This record gives sequence, structure tokens and C-alpha cells, in this order.
Amino acid sequence: MWLLASAFGVALTAAGWDEEVGGSTVMTAIVLLNVIDDIIMGVPHRWPAALTAVALLTVGSRLTGAALPGSLGAAWAETIATAVGVTLAFAATATVTRLPQRPAASAHRERMPPPGIPASRMPAPPPNGEESEAS
Repeated sequence: MWLLASAFGVALTAAGWDEEVGGSTVMTAIVLLNVIDDIIMGVPHRWPAALTAVALLTVGSRLTGAALPGSLGAAWAETIATAVGVTLAFAATATVTRLPQRPAASAHRERMPPPGIPASRMPAPPPNGEESEAS
């Protein structure tokens, strides 16, 4: 997706269509569609990934745009700056959505005594997760 977004953005800017449909606009739209697709598909950690991607897209593009020399044309400077933001956004999305999930809370609750019962009255868990034989 990253290569596709960058290729479309550069191709539109090279063709001179930055007035009608800017390359940076197309790259941003591809990132946002990818984030929306992750949200719809129910990818783990989708909301933190979406927030991180949008934040890095915005901040990366603006910081890179401010650092680029003025000798570049305005369309190329905007396309290059957005390409950096798109790269950061895709990298953040790929990283955050692949973080391991926390273990289920139900495993912890099974060992907790119900309210009003002291922990000393709870039976000890079997060793190594094996079931104790009741004969």
C-alpha cells in the first residue's frame, strides 16, 4: 500500500495534475482508506493505530515541508513532504496493529475469591495446570 500511495502521488505530480487532484491529496486519501479498512475489519489495536497514523501523517508532512529547500516547486515540495508523512503513518499502523494483545481478564478472575470469601478458604490451583483427580 505504501508503494502504491507513493507511486500515485508522484505520478499525479509529475503529470502536472497538482491543480486538480494533488498527489499529496491522493496519498493522504489512501492512508485514510487503509486506516478505515483496519477499523472495519476489527484489527487489534485499531483505534490507537488510527490515531497514531493520522498524527504522524500530519506532523511528519508539516515538519518535512518546513525543512525542504525553497528551490523545489510547491507541488513537489508538498508531494515529498506528504510521502514522508505517509511512510511514517504506514509504519506506525503496521507496528501498532501487530502488538501482542493483553491476556484475557477472565483467567485472572478465576483465581480471585468471590466477594466476602477469604482467600485462605479457596482451594489451591492444581500444579502445572493439571486437573486434580477426584476419586
